[in-house]
Amino acid sequence: MKYKKKTDRPYLAKIDFVFFNRQRIKKAVQEVREDKGKKNYNGSGVSDPVAAVVLNNLSPLMFVYLDGWRLENPETWLNLVDLVYKHVSDTGKSLLDSRYVRRESSVASYTRANISQSTFSRMWKKIEHLQELYAVQLGLIRVL
Repeated sequence: MKYKKKTDRPYLAKIDFVFFNRQRIKKAVQEVREDKGKKNYNGSGVSDPVAAVVLNNLSPLMFVYLDGWRLENPETWLNLVDLVYKHVSDTGKSLLDSRYVRRESSVASYTRANISQSTFSRMWKKIEHLQELYAVQLGLIRVL
């Protein structure tokens, strides 16, 4: 799969990483949550096991490690993925799945979606723009 690198927008690489590894990030978040839930004392002065689990599940995770990389605010990044999927068309969802789930080439993506190459390019630019907008809105990236 070959996609152009955007050197003027290096944050797209991080966005791509999150979209490519969405399921692994969800699993890492779940594992950290389960690990925290096993403790009777969470450092906040709560010794009740049920209360500790509730507090741990309510507080946002600061980071998870994935492939040796520290991903800050993993749940917010997962929220970004959900927002993008929620606000694209059905064809856009198909293109997102083609790239990030099935890891197909752009040719295979627009062929599967039954659209032209120019339509694919326009749609993909809109998807990237949506990814950027939500990432900025959620405070995950800065563009200036």
